[in-house]
Amino acid sequence: MKNFLFLLSIACLLNPLHSFADEHGHAEHGAEYDKAKGIELPTKISTELGIELQTPQRRYLRQTRRLEAVIVSLSPKTVSAKIRENEAANIEKFVPAKAKLLQKDCSLRDSAGVVEFVFQLPDDTPPREIGDFVSVDVFAEKAVKIALPKSAVLDSAEGKFVYIFKDGYFKKTGVETGIEDGNFCEITKGILATDKIVVASADRLRLLELRLVNGGSHSH
Repeated sequence: MKNFLFLLSIACLLNPLHSFADEHGHAEHGAEYDKAKGIELPTKISTELGIELQTPQRRYLRQTRRLEAVIVSLSPKTVSAKIRENEAANIEKFVPAKAKLLQKDCSLRDSAGVVEFVFQLPDDTPPREIGDFVSVDVFAEKAVKIALPKSAVLDSAEGKFVYIFKDGYFKKTGVETGIEDGNFCEITKGILATDKIVVASADRLRLLELRLVNGGSHSH
C-alpha cells in the first residue's frame, strides 16, 4: 500500500494533465519556481521524490578506455587509431596500459575531422596481419578534489549540469567534467567543494522543474 501511494503521488506530480503549476510558476502543494533562485520544495515533496544531498568528495579515480586501431606495420607491430577531433584532447590525457604512444598526427584534422594516434604494441602481442583491427587500452588516473556520483550529473542539449541546494532552493547549475570511473566523475568547473549537491533523484527534480517552467512565463 505504501509503495502504491508513493507511485500515485509521483504520477500526479509529473502527469502533464495534472495542474501542478499555474500561470505564475506557483505549484500546488507548495512547490514553487523562481528563475533566479531555482526550485523551492516543501520537505514532504522532497522526501517523496527521494532527493538526497551530498557535498563533493575527494577521490582517486582511474578511467580506462578501449580504442579501436588498425595494424599498419608488423616490424615492429604498429597500429593507428583515428580519434574524432572533439575527443582527441581527452585522449591525450590517457596513458597506454601496455602499448607505447609513438606519435600524434593532426594532419587529418581539417580534411577528416580526426586526429591519428600511432601506438607500438608489446612484443608479446599475438601474430597479426596488416589491416587487422585490434584494441588498445589506455587509462587516466588522478587524485580528484571534487568528485560526484554520476547520478548527480545530468546531460542536456545545453551541456551537463547538477542541482545545488542553497538557501532553501534547488538551483540548476552548469558543470564541466573530467575523468570518471564506474560510479564517480570529476567536476572540473561549476561548483565548489562546499556546495550541497543533489545526488539522488536529480532526474525527477529536472522533470519537476520542466513542469513548473512550462506552467507559465512569470518568475520572481
